[in-house]
Amino acid sequence: PLCSAKFGYDRSTERADSFILPTLQKAFGEELTHYEIIGDKIIQPNAVGMKLCLTPTQQQQQGVTDDESLKKPKKWPDEVFFKQVLATDYVSSRKDWSDLRRTLLYARTELRFYRDILPIMNQKGFHATPKVYYSHYDFGGWIDEDEHATQPSDESINKEKLPDPLVKGGWLILECVPENTYMQDSPLSVDRAWQCLEAAADLHASAWQDEALLQRASA
Repeated sequence: PLCSAKFGYDRSTERADSFILPTLQKAFGEELTHYEIIGDKIIQPNAVGMKLCLTPTQQQQQGVTDDESLKKPKKWPDEVFFKQVLATDYVSSRKDWSDLRRTLLYARTELRFYRDILPIMNQKGFHATPKVYYSHYDFGGWIDEDEHATQPSDESINKEKLPDPLVKGGWLILECVPENTYMQDSPLSVDRAWQCLEAAADLHASAWQDEALLQRASA
């Protein structure tokens, strides 16, 4: 559970949430000073996601009437989807370094896709993804940037003695897509299945025979 603490690491919800506002400000600027978590967090085996409202509620506006940020035009959307992978959330729950490394490499691969690969694919006509506002990770000292996911892990590494664990993680901020337009359901209707196949075809077409892009994506 997120609220447990082991091996001296603070895995509390309060600590996890302490990354939210600074990350939002990196994406949208320090003028953003308010957010609200909408609904329940989505706690997955390898990440935590949540929907955030970035527009102050009426009560918040009344309580901060002198806040100049509320009087300026917004530089951010009303809602975003926020996803984070904090290394300390998984140090105690992964049995060894190879297991923990796999979790962090999953995060790095996803964040690299949104940061490095998707912009190129967008230029080539692929637009079947939400808008990306921010994609960043810091696993320095844990995983080398040129370390390939298929490389075997160094079994001599003690996962509990890696440097600066409290600041290692990955963060992703995406556009919130309308629930009446995009959904995850099963079974799919024939029409929706066809739409999925078209999107998959567009995905592959945007990188078709682009050896440089495919090589970069496989790193």
